[in-house]
Amino acid sequence: MNILSIDLTSENHYISIFYLGEYYNFEFKEEDKTKRNDWDKKIETIEANINSFDILNIDVCIYAAGPGSYTGARLAYTFLSSLEFINSTPFYAISNLSAIAANEKEMIPVIFGNNKDIFYQQDGKDVYCQDLSRVQLLGKKLIGIQPDIEALDKLLDKNSIAKSMIQIFLEDKKNILKENFPNYIKQLDYRKIDG
Repeated sequence: MNILSIDLTSENHYISIFYLGEYYNFEFKEEDKTKRNDWDKKIETIEANINSFDILNIDVCIYAAGPGSYTGARLAYTFLSSLEFINSTPFYAISNLSAIAANEKEMIPVIFGNNKDIFYQQDGKDVYCQDLSRVQLLGKKLIGIQPDIEALDKLLDKNSIAKSMIQIFLEDKKNILKENFPNYIKQLDYRKIDG
């Protein structure tokens, strides 16, 4: 089975691929936000590094549905929806928190967002709060991917989400979200600034 796993929920984009029995990992850094979603460049990079790679040979796609950058999750959803429509390649959504906890079941995966937002997973359920002490009261060590957060007991590489999603798909399908839409844990509150 050939699997494409994408995580666009952080500033850098990460793609992991399981192709013809081998694992490949890619990181895409782009300062210019208008060029971050350049899929031609991403596919060209993948083709240059994986012999005989063909997007038509991908059997299934997975994406990091959040929490994290919901814009990134929406971009991934749109790209994979298009791929599904064109190539009939099914795709699935996985919570970033499930991916962080994939190899550390006894720890609490945590993502710190904007405006004091904290996202964590408790008993397999993604939860939102704004008070770190609420998470710490659970009495377990915290795991995450943000190097600037002192509260974390274990720090993973940022590309671990894309890698772990392949493992989850192959070994532990119960962590695949029931719907493919971005994983909105916190109610979005958009306000028009002008008008």
